[in-house]
Amino acid sequence: MPTAFAVLATLILAGSSPAIAAETATAFVDVTIVGLAGHPTLSHQTVVAQGGTIRAIGAAGHTGIPRDARRIDGHGKYLIPGLVDSHVHFWGYLRTAEGNSDVEKSILNLLLAQGITTAIVMEGSPATLAIRDKVARGIARFLDRPGNTGLVNIGAPADLVLLTADPLDDVDNAFRREGVMAKGVWYSESELRGRLLAR
Repeated sequence: MPTAFAVLATLILAGSSPAIAAETATAFVDVTIVGLAGHPTLSHQTVVAQGGTIRAIGAAGHTGIPRDARRIDGHGKYLIPGLVDSHVHFWGYLRTAEGNSDVEKSILNLLLAQGITTAIVMEGSPATLAIRDKVARGIARFLDRPGNTGLVNIGAPADLVLLTADPLDDVDNAFRREGVMAKGVWYSESELRGRLLAR
C-alpha cells in the first residue's frame, strides 16, 4: 500500500531544526497567488505562514504581518502550492532494515529542491514504514488532510513554492523557483542547491 508523507522529513534527517524555524512567521509580501481556492490568480497579496500553517492572506499593505516576521519580497513573483509527487520509490533500502539514511537524505533533498513538498511512496517495505513512523513522531506531517493539499488557503499547510514567472503562462515556469517552503520552513533556491551539492 502506498505511504504518503511530506518531504519535510528531510529536515530532521539532514540534521536541522524545523520546529524552531517553522515558529518564526514568514510573510510573502506583494505576491501573485496561483492556487487560491475560487481564484485562478490573485495579485498584490500578502501571505503569512507560521507554525507550518498559512495564517493570513490579504491585500498587500492591508494585511497584518508580525513584527519579527521574515519578509520575502513577492513583487513580480508567483506563489503556488507545494507540488505533489504521487509515485516515488526509495531505492537503496534493505527490505528488512531501517534503510540507508544517506539515500533517504539524497532523495528527500532532491524532491524538496524541485518544489515537491509531498511524496507518495509506492512501496510498503519495513524501511519505508520506518520513515513513515519517523514522520508520525513529529518529524513531518502525514498527508492526513488531502483536501488542503494543493491549495493556498488560510489553515492549509505552509507548503509553498515561490516562482519568478507565471506558471499559467508556461508550465516550464514552475522550474523558475526562488525558493520552497515546506511545513513553514523557508529555503531559498541557493540553500536548496547547497543541500544538493553538500552530498
